[in-house]
Amino acid sequence: MINISAFLGTVTIYLKFKMVKRQTETSHFISPMFNIVSSIFGLVSCVGMCIVANFQELAVPLIHDGGALLTFVCGVIYVILVTVISCKACPQWSLFLISVIRIIISVVSYIAVVLLIVGASLISILNLKLNTGTKAYLIHHISAISEWIVAFNFLLFFLTFIPEFQRWGEIT
Repeated sequence: MINISAFLGTVTIYLKFKMVKRQTETSHFISPMFNIVSSIFGLVSCVGMCIVANFQELAVPLIHDGGALLTFVCGVIYVILVTVISCKACPQWSLFLISVIRIIISVVSYIAVVLLIVGASLISILNLKLNTGTKAYLIHHISAISEWIVAFNFLLFFLTFIPEFQRWGEIT
């Protein structure tokens, strides 16, 4: 299921890249390189998802965790960069409300990924035991909740593309 999600994410990122590329050909609201860089971060995030899907956490934790780190960090960078593109595209190519929603998703995702990394790092570096009722257990829960918040925000973020994809016929 994660591999399918990674594939669908890749297709969505590519379509968004092509749309922004077409928009910048006529209105030059961002550098084409900015669009390329944002898309690369998105695609690397999808590669991270494939790594997570194909390397089990208990069998090869280092590779699995590396894939998760790629997914979440590169994914949040992608969300932030596309939000910048969205803000610069207002009002011609993007709705103001969509830009505001993307800003909120970006801020929440950034905070959650920082909590995720800090929590996972503390548990790993301090070699804390995850016994019920301990601080380590609380840190682990905060980290896990943050992971789900970021994952859910990725889905919400992709859903904000719908109005723009529906208007794509006006661009081409």
